[in-house]
Amino acid sequence: MAEDTPYIPPGAEDEEQSDVLGKLDHLLNKHRPRPRDSGSEALPVLTEALPTEPIPTLTDIVAPGARPQRAPETGHIEMALIQRLAIRLEVERSRLLADGASADRAAVIDELVARLRASLPDIVRVALDREERR
Repeated sequence: MAEDTPYIPPGAEDEEQSDVLGKLDHLLNKHRPRPRDSGSEALPVLTEALPTEPIPTLTDIVAPGARPQRAPETGHIEMALIQRLAIRLEVERSRLLADGASADRAAVIDELVARLRASLPDIVRVALDREERR
């Protein structure tokens, strides 16, 4: 790009004044949009539609203030809660057994943890149902 010749505004007799005004004008011109070169490549244009899957749209109509019905199958939230509770249950089991539990106490803890782990899906489902009713 060729350098622009410095702009000398009309009425600027002083060279210092001319230089300051020229720098300001150069700064303003620097940020002005320039016309595109006629020899440059044209912008690509989409001429035909790309084949895609249909866009998913919301089809359930819910009255204002009403909550939509939850799907009967176990959802992602329920599975995540069950996994987190199972991990927390195992951490507590390890903590209780690390305190130097006797063989009888360890057997009772293991039995309790096994029963709780088996009932976790029901516990989570009941808790989420109660939360929905609120």
